[in-house]
Amino acid sequence: AFEFAALRPQGTVVALEVRADALRALPARARRAAAANVVPMRMAPCVAPALPGGAAADLVFLCDVFEFVDAGRREDFVRSLRGVLAPGGRLVSIERREAETDAFLVDILDAGFVQHRAAQTVTRRRVMLFEADPAAQSYSVYARRGVRFDARRGHACGRLSRRSSRNYVHRFRP
Repeated sequence: AFEFAALRPQGTVVALEVRADALRALPARARRAAAANVVPMRMAPCVAPALPGGAAADLVFLCDVFEFVDAGRREDFVRSLRGVLAPGGRLVSIERREAETDAFLVDILDAGFVQHRAAQTVTRRRVMLFEADPAAQSYSVYARRGVRFDARRGHACGRLSRRSSRNYVHRFRP
């Protein structure tokens, strides 16, 4: 958080933390780093809170977070992150290479993001860069109704069976 605060002194960096002890330590660390633009904020596990003043984030940065999120809750967690992003905002996730990053990737794509190439500059980590897919919202509406979206035709084209993947619709982009 403090590195981002130094890069964007005119902006606000909201440092979200689940652990109370880490949250208590943030103000002292911000003073030492002379980062007056860092706002510490408590968050519930696996749910991104509304940002102060209804603000939207230009960037959501996660480092070694997904391995601590239960696999069954990961996609919903990423959807909640998508909800706090400004239009054109980006999601960056850095995870240990030993972690199941392919599963993380699928959950992020299923939550309505498009992946972009990112330089792999962090040792023993996988850097993943995403932005929200503007069409994904319409896909999730179709998915709730049980309708399959045909990306080649650009419209809904049939019913999903109960055995279809719960995330089938989110994988397609027009």
